[in-house]
Amino acid sequence: MTGPGRADTLGHRVARGRSRSGRALLMDVVRRHRSVFVVLTLLLVAGVTGCSPGAGERYKAGFSELPARCSDALKPADGAIKAFAGEAYSAVREAPDADRAAGDTSQSLTCAMKFGSSIQREPVKPYRTPMWRNATVSYFLSLYPIGVNDTRPNLANYVPGSTQPDSPRPTPVAGIGENAVTWEKTAKGDPPRISVMFSIDNLIVTVETWGKDWSGIPETFPVVDSPELRADLRAGTEAIAEAVAQQVPSALPRAMLTQPSLTSSTRTSTTAENPSVVWDPCQIPDDRLSAAGLDPNSLLRGDYDTKSAQCIWRGGWYRLRVSQTVAPFEGSIYENRTYVHPKPVTIGDRHAVQVRWDASTDWCVLAFEIPREANLPDKGGQTLRFEAARTDDHPPADLCTELTRVTTLLSPSLPPTT
Repeated sequence: MTGPGRADTLGHRVARGRSRSGRALLMDVVRRHRSVFVVLTLLLVAGVTGCSPGAGERYKAGFSELPARCSDALKPADGAIKAFAGEAYSAVREAPDADRAAGDTSQSLTCAMKFGSSIQREPVKPYRTPMWRNATVSYFLSLYPIGVNDTRPNLANYVPGSTQPDSPRPTPVAGIGENAVTWEKTAKGDPPRISVMFSIDNLIVTVETWGKDWSGIPETFPVVDSPELRADLRAGTEAIAEAVAQQVPSALPRAMLTQPSLTSSTRTSTTAENPSVVWDPCQIPDDRLSAAGLDPNSLLRGDYDTKSAQCIWRGGWYRLRVSQTVAPFEGSIYENRTYVHPKPVTIGDRHAVQVRWDASTDWCVLAFEIPREANLPDKGGQTLRFEAARTDDHPPADLCTELTRVTTLLSPSLPPTT
């Protein structure tokens, strides 16, 4: 994201650009600077304030300050967000991320909420339910004076990437703020994202949602895209945007804005880096391994570093491989073509997914999600796997039952899981 100081400088250039038409200068700078907030800065400066004020021009009050916390910024949309999350609302809920920037010419605040879980809970619902529901609300506030005769720009022209041949095509949406537009962004293998952008005086708000569904069909992988999912996302995005548009005007302070001094800017973020460090399965105590029926002396250690760890023991008629990796859970399990027939399993107070190897009865896998940042976004936390492989003619139907028994006995030694 472009810092506020850079955006303020560009906005000041547009506001002072008397020698060229406002729109010509605007589009010239937009072509060279693709950041969303740079575009919004230029959009509000050029569309709302025009060029430097002339003699006798009249002004009106505008919003003067954004909320300091996401809890306040999202409060107008609490009901709409809860309805959007649906059955995922009561599951694991991540706290809102806050990314706030403040300068002489603009302020911005982005808040993100995530509801749901990468692992389905028992009993499985016999109908489609939300797996994940994500909602991001971004506020952008221009602090330039607002002339009473200023015209509102067409927001459809300023959707990020809208000039590219394969870009999302924004369309107008009625009943939400001023000049509201909506668009859909898709990429193969990723959930669709639905956005609504609208303005109110010197404020621009962008709401974006995305998510995944449980299908309601036993032993079936999650649904990443479907007409029903897109309809849910679109309805949720518009409902959240409408709630914000209706309630924000009375929640934000107003003032007569003056020409900015262009001297300072600050930026704060609550998002912290989470180092990728994996747990070492070989730390499981020998006495616990023996109690589970494994031979501690049969240990074979695989490669171990900060990104992966693997240990193997013999268990009579099978081998047990335990591995942890920074690879994301959903990508490793749900998108792995090796696996079939996923179903949730409860291991004590933990939740796991059992899968079988495609076209093989010799393997059974239990997968846990570690609540640490994985190496790809939006695909779950890190992955912990228990994999049992038959080594003799023992009946294959017993393999998953035995794996569940052994994993249950070893679970007190495991790191926290979701």
